[in-house]
Amino acid sequence: MSCIICDIFMQVMWLCDKIKKISAQRCQGKSMTCFFKTEKLQFRKAITIRILMNEKLERRGLAEDALGAQNEFEQRLDQELVSSMLGLEDEWSETANTLYDELVGILGCYFNTEYLDLKTIYLANDELLSNNFAHATPKDLIHIKETLIVLLSYFNGAFEASPSTSYPFGSVVLESPSRKDAYKVFLNHTKTLISSAKTVSGVIASLMLVADLAKDKPLLAKFALHCIKELSLTLQEKISPILLQDFSKSVGAACQLEQVRESLILRLEGYLISRAALKTTQRSSNYFICVYEPIDRGFFNNNRLQDARIEVANNLLTQLQFMSLDGQDIDSPLIFLKALDKAIMENERVYRFYGRIADGQGVLAEILANMRQELKEIYPEECFDEEETAFADILPDLDIPRG
Repeated sequence: MSCIICDIFMQVMWLCDKIKKISAQRCQGKSMTCFFKTEKLQFRKAITIRILMNEKLERRGLAEDALGAQNEFEQRLDQELVSSMLGLEDEWSETANTLYDELVGILGCYFNTEYLDLKTIYLANDELLSNNFAHATPKDLIHIKETLIVLLSYFNGAFEASPSTSYPFGSVVLESPSRKDAYKVFLNHTKTLISSAKTVSGVIASLMLVADLAKDKPLLAKFALHCIKELSLTLQEKISPILLQDFSKSVGAACQLEQVRESLILRLEGYLISRAALKTTQRSSNYFICVYEPIDRGFFNNNRLQDARIEVANNLLTQLQFMSLDGQDIDSPLIFLKALDKAIMENERVYRFYGRIADGQGVLAEILANMRQELKEIYPEECFDEEETAFADILPDLDIPRG
């Protein structure tokens, strides 16, 4: 009996010695507290996550990020075009003012005196320009933005085909490469602002934002304001039917879904930042690929579970960035709920497969459950009857809130 006790004691001593050596290597002579949490973030081997996503779809960011790029774009224009503007301001200013006045005549009917700040309109979660814009469904907003982006792509294609004349808006010789680049950057920036808009009011504001920027840049003004004028006329055609249609109780307003989308994206990004560092993203045919370096959270951390949860969070984040679930547009609260429920079930699956008693359900489960509850509080129950019936069969087996 004493031999057995002695043997156990020796094994315990060996294990303690092993832990001390590992701690010394990781902490470089620091106290044992850094064995559990190092002062400097350390990373483990990178993980690659691939998610199937139609290559024709484009990822769109948040409205605040798109607006932040406005200042960077303006600074770049000021630096690159200042040398080309000398002596030509008077020649171009009259043309720019005429085009701008025409543009204001098209879009000005949507503005009232209460809301004058374009950035406020663009970032708002509600339709500030007209209550009737709340009648626009998520599909309506998607269709409006896609139509304008297709038109921008046409302008870009025409410009690439004949850059020396800035087709289709007249004969303008582009001697300076910086001016050519500025035109391309302008088109891409306008596209980003439109695609990131959360409301119909935001789309209108995005056109006025780039128009205000362009009218003060003489060598950009003619091409840019012509583009915006064409976009504005097209937008006007798409908005007119929305003003006449009734509010859809079954899918709600586009601005509601956009607000939910943005809220969940921010939460998922916050979660991922606390668990891993995003190194690269790339498109490869019908796949969107992300490479993460997981944060080393200590000797006792369940790395396999951490990696699996990173993948679950990343997959849902990517779906929301592209607003696509298994090839289907996320254009209604029902499809949004399906995406959430899919992530909830996958998160539960990886917990059951890799989890230990000490791990618990984790932060991600709480984020998803809270978001599901908030979604259910925003929309009426009839929006989710189909999904609730399907999810009810699985819910009893999951240790998550029913809300």
